[in-house]
Amino acid sequence: MTGCLESGTSLLRQELDRTIEAIGPLVEALLQRLSPSEAVTNEPGDAGWRAEVPLRFPDGVGHGSVVAQLFRYHDTVRLDIQIEHNRRFVRPDGTPSDRRCYLNDFQASITLPRGATELPEAFPRAVVSGVLAAREGVGRHNRLHPQPWHQVQIGAV
Repeated sequence: MTGCLESGTSLLRQELDRTIEAIGPLVEALLQRLSPSEAVTNEPGDAGWRAEVPLRFPDGVGHGSVVAQLFRYHDTVRLDIQIEHNRRFVRPDGTPSDRRCYLNDFQASITLPRGATELPEAFPRAVVSGVLAAREGVGRHNRLHPQPWHQVQIGAV
C-alpha cells in the first residue's frame, strides 16, 4: 500500500488562498492607517480579495479611494495598491478637462511567496508615505511654484 498526497493546481490554490487570508487583515490595517476616520470595505473575488477606503483631498475637490487588491499570481500572491480618483486638470474656462490629475496618482505592488504571514517592513512605510504625498500633490506643486502661470487648478468629473 502506498500513500498519496494531493498535488497539482488545487493544492497550490489552497496554499495561495491561505496566504491571502493571512495577509488580508494586515492590508485592511494598512488601509485604515491611511484614512483613520473612514471604514474599510472589502469583498472576496474569484482569484483573491479587494479592499477599499475613501481618501479625502485637502482642497475638497473630487473624491478618491485607496484600493488594495490581493490575488493569486502564478504561484505567488500579489498585492496591488493604488489611488482611484475623479480629479482632472481644468480648462481655462474652469471646467474639468479629460486630463487626469497625475499629481494625485499612486501605485505600489509587491509579490509575496505562498505561506507568507507578514508584509515586508518597508512596504507599508512606502505605501503610507506615497499615498500621503499623492494626496498632497497639487498643494505641494502650488506651494513650490507660486507664480500664477504655474498654479494648477483642479476640477472633478
